[in-house]
Amino acid sequence: MQLSPRFLSSWPTMLPSFNLRLTPQRTLKLVQWLRGSALLAQFAVLLLAVFAFNISLSIEPLLWAWGLLAAAWVLSAWRLRQGWAVTELEVGGQLLIDIAELTWVLYFAGGSSNPFVSAYLVPIALVAVALRPRYGFFITAICISAYTLLLEFYLPLPHAPQEFALHVFGMWVSFILSACLIAGLVWGMAESIRRRDQLIGEAREATLRNEHVVALGALAAGAAHELSTPLSTVGLVADELAVELKDNARVKDDLLLLKHQIDQCRTSLSTLLASADHFRVEKGSAMTVDVFLKQTLDRWQLLRPEVNLTVSLTGDESAKLLSEPGLSQTLINLLNNAADASIAAGRSRVALQSWVDEAELVIEIEDEGTGLDEPARAMAGHAVFSTKPGGAGWGLILSNTTLSRWNGTLSLHNRFQGGTLTRVTIPLPRLKL
Repeated sequence: MQLSPRFLSSWPTMLPSFNLRLTPQRTLKLVQWLRGSALLAQFAVLLLAVFAFNISLSIEPLLWAWGLLAAAWVLSAWRLRQGWAVTELEVGGQLLIDIAELTWVLYFAGGSSNPFVSAYLVPIALVAVALRPRYGFFITAICISAYTLLLEFYLPLPHAPQEFALHVFGMWVSFILSACLIAGLVWGMAESIRRRDQLIGEAREATLRNEHVVALGALAAGAAHELSTPLSTVGLVADELAVELKDNARVKDDLLLLKHQIDQCRTSLSTLLASADHFRVEKGSAMTVDVFLKQTLDRWQLLRPEVNLTVSLTGDESAKLLSEPGLSQTLINLLNNAADASIAAGRSRVALQSWVDEAELVIEIEDEGTGLDEPARAMAGHAVFSTKPGGAGWGLILSNTTLSRWNGTLSLHNRFQGGTLTRVTIPLPRLKL
């Protein structure tokens, strides 16, 4: 099979999105969360200062500042529900509101001597990891300027008993809050970077795997053209032998089986050549699940008559799917793997179970082989390997690639009683017509 240019150009869109950075939309949501935390913290500190430590503060301007910040929180919550595009400029403006409110509170609560002055570090840390450098420099300059002005312009805190002890306690609380917020920001960004690197690694592996599949598809198309002539010759010889030996009952059944196998090879080559230039899911034909499975299994039994196949179909088999040659070939590849594993273990039984629910089509294939070790299971469908003598190791790669185009999955599990269980799942929303 040869992958079409349309498929080659579209497959990168199937990969996971790498947009893991802190976008303006996510940053504004984080600003909203920080603003809510500031509201609770300021109200709690105000209550402690007035009622627990009996510090005489200018309550009215502090309550005005707290009320204005609460109004900003409500308005930003409403704005986030509108679905409008968020810009970095807007995020910077929202942070300026919080900085202005903090400066106002500190002006009436001791200025730079207030232990909570370290809260200026939170917006600086946020813009450093979320916005472009020019916004970071601007916000940092604003915070530094506000801190500097508070060195000279502020209303001193009234003296209170154990004033130094209260200041130390306030510094301790401020350090805990600032440290937790900054650590949360840095940890979140580091986790996003690790996740992005992981996805990039997976995309790189997918790229290499698809390049191998494309190369193999080109070789397969060329081989199909080359094999058509010798296969026709073999068919003619088989027909001549059938005529010459029609009275020989001993070889009659063998020649009939040989003709069936040749016909099946011709059908496979014709399908391969017909789909070489148009290898797309849209080219599939609509059929019910039970018809698709019956046709595929009948075709496979002609190829492997020596294998005893047990079939169990349950669920809503009338659900329709778009059957393409690659999907049928995937099932045949997996059945061949199961048959080879059973035969290598001295048995000839393969079992297939299939069921359909509202979410997906599930197909399970069980063999009676020796099973797979952990390294082999980890590589299955992702690397070229084979546990069969002389095997090329491409079967699972091709099967996994085909199923990925349907948003399906392929997994292998060792059976408790021995052998391997191969599970294929295909989401039905993609298949229903």
